[in-house]
Amino acid sequence: MTSASPDRLDACLRLALTPGIGPLRVTSMVETFGSPEAIFSASAKEIVDRVKGIGKELAGRLMSPGLADEAA
Repeated sequence: MTSASPDRLDACLRLALTPGIGPLRVTSMVETFGSPEAIFSASAKEIVDRVKGIGKELAGRLMSPGLADEAA
């Protein structure tokens, strides 16, 4: 069994803790960007432009620095 990297765990926690982001949106974002970590390397604008169903408000909430503190 392999263990997840700290970056992957952090990204997964941030996704799970973001209000309005459920399993379908997580799946869509991971399919678009390739990994949970890659989602957080993208800009909010890039997420809005590339992921159907993610608007400016939701992308902003996802990229909120306060959310990273909660996940850590």
